[in-house]
Amino acid sequence: MSTAQTVYEVDGMLATLTFNRPEARNAMTWEMYEALVEACRRVDGDASIRVLILRGAGDKAFIAGTDIAQFKDFDRPEDGVGYEKRLDEVLDRLERVTKPTIAQVQGVAAGGGCAIALCCDLRVATPDASFGVPIARTLGNCLSADTSNRMVSLMGPARFKELMFTGRLMSAAEALAAGLVNRIVDAADLERTVRDLATDIASRAPLTIRAIKEITRRLLAKQRSIVVDLVRREQFVEGGHDLREGARRPSMEDHVFPCRVGLGRSLIATAEVRESVGTPELGQRLRCTTASGSVTCNASRLVDALAVLNIMRPLLDRLGEEKNRAGKNN
Repeated sequence: MSTAQTVYEVDGMLATLTFNRPEARNAMTWEMYEALVEACRRVDGDASIRVLILRGAGDKAFIAGTDIAQFKDFDRPEDGVGYEKRLDEVLDRLERVTKPTIAQVQGVAAGGGCAIALCCDLRVATPDASFGVPIARTLGNCLSADTSNRMVSLMGPARFKELMFTGRLMSAAEALAAGLVNRIVDAADLERTVRDLATDIASRAPLTIRAIKEITRRLLAKQRSIVVDLVRREQFVEGGHDLREGARRPSMEDHVFPCRVGLGRSLIATAEVRESVGTPELGQRLRCTTASGSVTCNASRLVDALAVLNIMRPLLDRLGEEKNRAGKNN
């Protein structure tokens, strides 16, 4: 199943997928994402394979994100949403591989490359490796709730927000201290160290390993299930254009999301969430309006789902009060 951009190899109990675009720092194309999904399928379908290793060709990058050429035809909000949905499906498939996965990271793991590395069970990196999703200073789009959850689970909310707010990349030493990386080894020893680790794991009880992996996955997935992914509602109102054009600064415009809520036979309240989109520095205002008044809250441009829930809570409380009043009047 090797292609011009990926190389899939099996050596005994170990399978290796190499992302093979060193001239582009292994930036991912749709073909490469599909090859990753196919590698996951093959590993799960072959009982003799015990471990999957992911690596990048060359010594400059594991994966330097998604190739921005994939965004050149994006001109609608749905295009940006579709990209995040497609990427989530690939990452979810990688996370669901029943065999242990190891990311062999030399050089940069950025954007989608960082997300792929974090979906692996273990990460072994060289001292020059770096990790991050610098979209705050590049594309200006937003992470999905699933990818955000994985990063928060691994590094904690404070470190995650600092990394995302600044758009910087985390060094290998910092990643090791934060728990993102399991081991740091010299580049000359990287391949041997990963193979030794994979061989050691492959010699252990496969059912025990599979059970531990699935338990861990389900515990983390349970945290995500309560989060509404704001990307699908708000960020990609202009995200298709952002992805197509790169780090374009947004224009000032309003986006209204009406919602009619029935509160009894004689009263219907209309709620609006009005977003005045400004520059990332100026942020935005969200206004929730009901029949009896409005609630206005400040929020950053890249509002996450939990923030929106907090913004909506006063609105929901007010709707509840109106419903109680309507019930007494009926």
